[in-house]
Amino acid sequence: MNPALLIRLRPITPWRIGPDHGAMEQTAAVLHSDALYSAVCLAFEQLGWLEEWLSATANPYAAPAGRFSSCFPWQRGVLFAPPPHGLWPPPETPGTPAKLRWKGAHLVPVTVVAALLRGETLDEKDWSVDAHSGCLLPVAGRFPTGPFRRMRRSAAAVDRVTHGAVQPWTAACLQFAPGSGLWCAAEFATATAYAIWAPKLESAFRLLADSGLGGLRSRGFGRSRTPDFQAGVLQELLLPE
Repeated sequence: MNPALLIRLRPITPWRIGPDHGAMEQTAAVLHSDALYSAVCLAFEQLGWLEEWLSATANPYAAPAGRFSSCFPWQRGVLFAPPPHGLWPPPETPGTPAKLRWKGAHLVPVTVVAALLRGETLDEKDWSVDAHSGCLLPVAGRFPTGPFRRMRRSAAAVDRVTHGAVQPWTAACLQFAPGSGLWCAAEFATATAYAIWAPKLESAFRLLADSGLGGLRSRGFGRSRTPDFQAGVLQELLLPE
């Protein structure tokens, strides 16, 4: 099994993740892997490693030295991810009407994903759906809220050329709860690739934590505390025994 690096980002400001349709009044909850890769490339450009990084990961004639997952929410040690479409929502128990709206959960703990893949059933008494974040939360855990809420921030653009004409605008963003943030994983092709690129990726993510990820970075959005890094094998990092 290939080595991997689990990265947890701990936001200290609101984040804006642009949705696919680009509407400013809405925000996504998942930072897709292509946007994350682009941000890492910009960080490597500032650190002076961009050409070497592109040669190792974007060479069409060779397998990439590493690859990223998307950025998903986490809260109090629980990692969330989209459930498998073919197994979600879980089947209802025959003769028992469902009380929990499973379809309202767009992100579930990775332990639930593993249980679904093993063919296990979920007891709806053990779970609840957070209406603000769309995350499936364990009832027994200490989760007073979901990992984030969608909020809006207003501002105004002032045109000094036309004698102070003002154009107000509103942008949606994510406000994270205490003990919450976003996580992603980087998997490396070989142990040698890990030894070369894992320390450099940690430097790149420290830079991105300071400069910001996502939209409206010039307004201070998308910033984080120093990221947490955990090395290991991807399956063991996501599903520890």
